[in-house]
Amino acid sequence: MKHLSNAHKLKKQITVEVIKEFLSDKLEENLKYIPVNLRPRIKSSSRCCVYKDRELIKYRVMAALGVATEDEIEEATTLGEYGKVALERKSANKRILSVLNIACQSCVKARYLVTEACKGCLARPCTTVCPQQTIYVKDGQAYIDYAKCNNCGKCVDACPYSAIIHIPVPCEKECSVGAIKKNAYNQQYIDFDKCIYCGKCTNACPFGAVLEISQVIDVLKAIKGEKKVNALISPAIEGQFPGTLEQFVTAIKEIGFDEVYEVASGGLKLIKNESEVLEQKLRCKSESSQNNNCLMTSSSCPAYLELVKKYIPEMAQYVSQSKSPLQYTADKLSSENSDAVNVFIGSCMANKLEVQNSDNLDFCLTFEDLGAMLIAHKIDIQSLSETSLSPSKHNNEAKTIAKAGGLAAAVEKAFFENNTDKIDVHHIDGVTIDKIAELKLYANKEKITNYLEVTTCEGGCQNGPCSIGLMKLKSS
Repeated sequence: MKHLSNAHKLKKQITVEVIKEFLSDKLEENLKYIPVNLRPRIKSSSRCCVYKDRELIKYRVMAALGVATEDEIEEATTLGEYGKVALERKSANKRILSVLNIACQSCVKARYLVTEACKGCLARPCTTVCPQQTIYVKDGQAYIDYAKCNNCGKCVDACPYSAIIHIPVPCEKECSVGAIKKNAYNQQYIDFDKCIYCGKCTNACPFGAVLEISQVIDVLKAIKGEKKVNALISPAIEGQFPGTLEQFVTAIKEIGFDEVYEVASGGLKLIKNESEVLEQKLRCKSESSQNNNCLMTSSSCPAYLELVKKYIPEMAQYVSQSKSPLQYTADKLSSENSDAVNVFIGSCMANKLEVQNSDNLDFCLTFEDLGAMLIAHKIDIQSLSETSLSPSKHNNEAKTIAKAGGLAAAVEKAFFENNTDKIDVHHIDGVTIDKIAELKLYANKEKITNYLEVTTCEGGCQNGPCSIGLMKLKSS
C-alpha cells in the first residue's frame, strides 16, 4: 500500500470537487470557486502566499478536467473556459502525464554534499579516490568543486565517517530510464520519446508537480449519454476498496455503469495461450539440431512493452504474441456489442496507452479516479447489497496475475497439466536500472530460462502508481 501523502489527498479532493460540479450541471460556472474554497484566506498557505496556492490548484483542476498544462491556451484563460473544452471535446486527451512547472521547485541538480560530519582527517581518502580531483580541504573541512565533479560517487564509499551524502532529484531517482530531466530553465520535463509510462515519477515528486491527465469527465459524459457503458475492472481491485467485491460491483453500477466485467476472465485465455505456445517452442527446440534459446517473455504489461521497444529491442523476438487480459476481455465484449463504451479501471497509467491503441477500448480510469467518483456520489460501499460480476463465475488462479510471479506460476501449472517435461520459469519483479541490465542478459542469452514474466511495478499490478490500498473514502 502506498503512503497517502498530502499531495495525494489534494489530488483526490480536487477530483472530487470537479466531479461534484459536473453532476450539478454547473461545471463551467462553478469551477472558478474550487481554488478559493480549497485555499481560503484564513487558512495558512503551503507556498509563499495563498494566491500562489490558488494558482497551483487551478492547474491541478485542469489536469482533473483532462487538460495538460502543456495544452494551456493562455494564462488568462479561466477554469470555466477549460471546463467548456472538457465538455465539448469528442475524445479524451491523448496526453498521459504533464509537469506543472510552477509547482516544480527546481530541485538542485543531483549531487554529492560534504556534511559537518567531516573530520578533515589526515588520510583524506576522499581526495585521493576522486578521479577528477574535485575534492579539496580547507580549514579542516572537505569541499567539492561542483564545476569539476562528474557525480561518480566514489567519495561516498571512501569516507570513513559517512560524511559525504548523495542528494538526488526524487523524480529522476525513481525513473529507471532517464525520461525525466531538467530543461534550460532548471525545471523538470518528461521526454516522452524515452518514457515508458510506469508512473513512478507521479508518486516520487514531493511537490506533486508531475500530474496524471484524468479521463473522469470523458467517462461521466459517456455515462450521461445514450450508449451502454461497461466497466472492465482489473484483478488488482482486491484490497483497494472496503467491502466485498460484490458490494463494489453494486457501487460501480450506482455511479451509472451498465455492466461490470472482471478482466481476470481474459486472464484465463492468456494463461491457456501462453502455456500452449511455450509447449510448441519447446517441441521445436527438441526437434532442432541447433541450440536455440527457447525463451518467451510475458506481454501483458504495457509499460514493459514500451521498455522493450525503446530500450531492449533485442528482446522483442522473445516477447509473447498473446494479448493482455484486458484486450481479450474487450474483444469479447465488442463482439457482443460493438456500440458499447468500454472503460478500463485499474492501477496503471500505461494502460491508458494500451486503451489508446485498441479499437475495442474507449477510456481508462484509475483506482484513484474511481475513489473520487464514489466520494462525489456519496456512495458507501460497505452499506450496499451485493451484485454478481459478469460473468458470475470467477477463477482465483486468473486473479493472481495481478501479483508479481502470478502469471509465471499459472503458466507453469497449465503447462504441466499436459506435459511432463521440466521447464524453468522466472519473473522480474519491478523495473529498475539493475533489472533492465538483467533483462538484457536474458535477451543476449547470457541468462537462460523458458518463461520470463516481467512486471514493471514491484509486487505487480496491485502496487501500480494509481493504487490506493484501503484508503478511506472521505471527502476531507
